[in-house]
Amino acid sequence: MIRMRHLCSGWQIEKRGSPWVLERQWHPQQKVKKECGGSILLCLPAPDLYEVKRWVLQWGGEAEVLAPEDLRYELRKDTAGMLKGPKGH
Repeated sequence: MIRMRHLCSGWQIEKRGSPWVLERQWHPQQKVKKECGGSILLCLPAPDLYEVKRWVLQWGGEAEVLAPEDLRYELRKDTAGMLKGPKGH
């Protein structure tokens, strides 16, 4: 059995990316809230941060992680590493 971690209030997707998020159901328990400016807030359960981190990274600057803080930290660390390149180079 996989325990699901609720990462609610996790992501804000900007207006330009929101149609792609809205066109499908990512999880049966997902919650989506449309914001005034056209962006959306997305909340859905996930088994771990790794899976969510990979999903959020594909959105680039279109997504902002609002919570949880440990996911924000992991993304800051990973994106800084991406700018430095592979270790040893």
